[in-house]
Amino acid sequence: MSKIRKAVIILFVSVLLVFVISFSMYSIDSLRIRKNTNPLFTFYTAYLNDGGSKIYYGLFYQIIKWKPIDGQEKIETHYIINFKDPFR
Repeated sequence: MSKIRKAVIILFVSVLLVFVISFSMYSIDSLRIRKNTNPLFTFYTAYLNDGGSKIYYGLFYQIIKWKPIDGQEKIETHYIINFKDPFR
């Protein structure tokens, strides 16, 4: 097997592994937020001044927990694409 072919295979497996790990982290955090517990794998949390809404950022994903003043809680998730900026 040539060096280029080995490098391509290693690169493909590495990228695939990163996405599998990211999706696993996303699934676990999404379930934890739906059960009203804090996520484990997020690296940044933004707080909104609309009654307690939070935006959790993880590896290739975003989870928004809307908590408006009227009390109707809503959870919105985005994986890899369609990240939303609620400040706009």
